Amino acid sequence: VGSHPWFSTARPATMADAYADRSYGSDPVGFGKTLGIIVVDFQKAFTRPGGALAGSPHIEAAVEATQRLLTHARAAGVRVAVSYVAYATLDAMPHWKVRAVKTDLFRGMPGTELDPRITAGGQSDYAFDKWGASSFFQTPLAAYFTRHGVDTVAVCGCTTSGCVRATVVDAFQFGFRTLLVADGCGGAEMRPRYGRDRAVFAATEGASLHSEPVAWASSMSSVVDELGVTGGGTDGAHKSGYKHREARSEARVGRRQGRRR
Repeated sequence: VGSHPWFSTARPATMADAYADRSYGSDPVGFGKTLGIIVVDFQKAFTRPGGALAGSPHIEAAVEATQRLLTHARAAGVRVAVSYVAYATLDAMPHWKVRAVKTDLFRGMPGTELDPRITAGGQSDYAFDKWGASSFFQTPLAAYFTRHGVDTVAVCGCTTSGCVRATVVDAFQFGFRTLLVADGCGGAEMRPRYGRDRAVFAATEGASLHSEPVAWASSMSSVVDELGVTGGGTDGAHKSGYKHREARSEARVGRRQGRRR
């Protein structure tokens, strides 16, 4: 079981029972043939000292975990897309209720710059700004992944119950197998703030998100394992790219289904 606090061998009984009784989480999502990674809004406003929305140790830990994941993913030839929020004018914004967005996220401001830990080594990444919460909304992201044959996306970023959640839902709606990399996501609090989002994101490793039939909770180590790399650190030896291994995937699904019986 992953070390991230969202992962626990004990599920909240009432939530698990209520959704399990209605078959939520009964069918795994799993990996398809080609993986892509989405990094949502790890920009300086959220990640660097002095940032208007910064200061969360949970986001800091998620950035560090995502940096390690990206090192492996890029070496394996995985497509990486990185979004950030930036606006030309106040009139160009949707109706945010977060004041810092309206003062610190205009194009050219330091808070709109991507965290250097995310961009290091990412010369081939697809980086783009976005207007709304989801990295897919009114952006070319779905077309970019489709062009490169991606059918599975792993989502990292901040904040978990805001832009990450919106991106996860849209990834599902565009037809991608959707994985939430829990230790690569963070927010102001460890768990999402509201009850419904707590139900969405409280999941054990290998269990689907109980209240939403859209995504599969995963850990960074699980995604790295699927990439086919050896070594747990950033200096691990990489095999020749990401390749889907059907037999191994089916065996993993069988083990998960066996644990639920």
